[in-house]
Amino acid sequence: MIDVKVLKDHMYDVISAIHEVHRELGSGINEFCYQEGLELELQERNIAYSREAPFHPTYHGRAMQASFRVDFMGQRKSTGGVFYFIVFCI
Repeated sequence: MIDVKVLKDHMYDVISAIHEVHRELGSGINEFCYQEGLELELQERNIAYSREAPFHPTYHGRAMQASFRVDFMGQRKSTGGVFYFIVFCI
């Protein structure tokens, strides 16, 4: 069973990292700059992630053939739960 408090704490850490990147870089620059900044911030905070990870959605428990890549995908090791966070240019 997933511990909701642990998941919330971890998501707070990720959202905090995103806010720090935006605070440092400001608005109006290229999406790739935000991605690189977030990668550096996640590394500094020791938050596990992978870049451009392929993602295959499921529908009613069945894997779909459709796929796309998410900018960042992380996994909380203590719960084994997978969560996704995607960077959008602001």
